[in-house]
Amino acid sequence: MKTCVELDKILNDRVSGSTRIALNVIRYILNRSRLGEDVMPMLKKMQTVRPEMVVLGNVSLFCQKQIKQGKEPVKVLETAENSLMSAAKNSASLAIQFIPNHAIVATLSYSEQLNLLFKMAKQKIDFVYIFAKGLVDEEKLSHNLLEKLGLKSSILDLGSVKYAIKRVDCVIVGSDSLSKKFFVNKRGTRMLARASKIANVPVYVLSNRWKILYMSTGSLLNIQHLGNFERIPNNIVDLFVMESGAFKPKDLESWVEQIL
Repeated sequence: MKTCVELDKILNDRVSGSTRIALNVIRYILNRSRLGEDVMPMLKKMQTVRPEMVVLGNVSLFCQKQIKQGKEPVKVLETAENSLMSAAKNSASLAIQFIPNHAIVATLSYSEQLNLLFKMAKQKIDFVYIFAKGLVDEEKLSHNLLEKLGLKSSILDLGSVKYAIKRVDCVIVGSDSLSKKFFVNKRGTRMLARASKIANVPVYVLSNRWKILYMSTGSLLNIQHLGNFERIPNNIVDLFVMESGAFKPKDLESWVEQIL
């Protein structure tokens, strides 16, 4: 019972980004595996609890498949953990080149990949606008992180985006899932991206192959209401920065098709 409660608590984290939640879940299951516990029930739960966070389903299915093929659970889980971290770090590292020196950056939400990017690119950034629908925990965490990094930032209501965006050099957001035609992120992302396009401010999305919407994690397609998340059309994004390169929306389609 204790294991179920602790796993539920990690999975129902409503503040952290999907990569951080996936890492926390895998690390928890990895620790239980080292204690000799059967990890398959935990992996199956990871697969189904948060369908809007496709990374959870993809990582879970990868681990289940490897274990069913007879591979050692601890080794499989360690591989998944390392792959998640390297994917996040590589996409963040690639994104640095798209941030001009002395940049004013706009973002929203709280993301492991964004956090890594801000740490790596802090010498290039003068200020960060964090847009939100009201003052919520995610934006507070982002503000606190930036403060620790020595970066100045301000939390602004999304209603002011069409005015504030004129002072911004680029918009950078994360993603919770990705398909050939749309991606999913926190509600408000579409509004921020559309305002940026009107103001001719480039929009960059950080993602990686673990977040691609496969048919096996396709329950998302049948969800009518995504709660705090929304679908955003890829065609209002300038570049998707993945762990293996940066892609315009039309090029992303081909890249995703190859992986699928």
